[in-house]
Amino acid sequence: MLRPLQSLDLNLLVALELLLEEENVTLAARRYGRSVPAMSRILARLRDMLDDPLLVRAGQRLAPTPRARALRPVLSKLIADARALLEPPQFDPATLARQFTIQSNEDLATSLSGAIVRAVKTAAPGVSLRFAPEGRESEDALRNGRVDLELGSGGVHPPEIISQTLFRQRFVGAARVGHPLFDALITPQSFAAVEHIVRSRRGQAWGPIDEALGRLGLARRVTLIVPSARAAVSVAAHSDLVTAAPASFVRSLIREGMAVHAFDLPFQTPDLAIAQSWHPQFQADAAHRWFRDLVAGVIRGSVSDGAAFTATPNLDLPTRRDGRLTAAVAR
Repeated sequence: MLRPLQSLDLNLLVALELLLEEENVTLAARRYGRSVPAMSRILARLRDMLDDPLLVRAGQRLAPTPRARALRPVLSKLIADARALLEPPQFDPATLARQFTIQSNEDLATSLSGAIVRAVKTAAPGVSLRFAPEGRESEDALRNGRVDLELGSGGVHPPEIISQTLFRQRFVGAARVGHPLFDALITPQSFAAVEHIVRSRRGQAWGPIDEALGRLGLARRVTLIVPSARAAVSVAAHSDLVTAAPASFVRSLIREGMAVHAFDLPFQTPDLAIAQSWHPQFQADAAHRWFRDLVAGVIRGSVSDGAAFTATPNLDLPTRRDGRLTAAVAR
């Protein structure tokens, strides 16, 4: 008859291992940290549970029964497996072989994927990465494990999803070198008067900048909507259209050689928060924890300059008669 596993106490098996090793209740009790009477009661429970005397008197010692001798190798392996089960797994990224999937918009993937790949390959050469485009995965991709990390400005998630804000930064304007906007001090009115490019994956023309202008009684004319900030800044570099984008992103494009100036917006807009999100099923997973910590470190390091973006004067710009710079811009 099968005995219910509910009655199984692993501590009893540890005691049994000691009893079979010592073949002596007193010595087993000493190693187990119990009194001799307590150890005798444990032996009685084991005999009842296994329906076998296990250890019997043989002169001045206890002799194991055939059942007890047969249990020894099985018992040692069972206890070793149980201990391994309860101990935290050893983790070494250098030996990790796994693919991680990051879901993000095109701008984040373009600007951050290189740095993330380099960091991953340095620490874990057996790890591969997959960047999933924003909006292509179903809403429950994090729940189903098809996406390990979501990078973005946040949004509506299932209530259990965990999010970690990685950085915050402000928006700046971007226009081509020599744009007429820089011929005078940039004001809300002059900013609103030029034609604009808007980045919107969903094709929406209205956003935080329009709300800020609306509070000032102004509105801008949106001539072009594109799906990525890179596309918006690129078009601005080759036209008279003006755009706005996160400061660090514009700065990175300028460093790549894109012929635009970045300038402080002449009004307040909410900061942009970039976060990484994951499902709690991976919260305690050592490999996932290592990966998201690596991603957070790479991103914070990559944007540290841009996140603290402060527009500085371009000394090549014309000045007004009173000697003031015509615009606060940065190369």
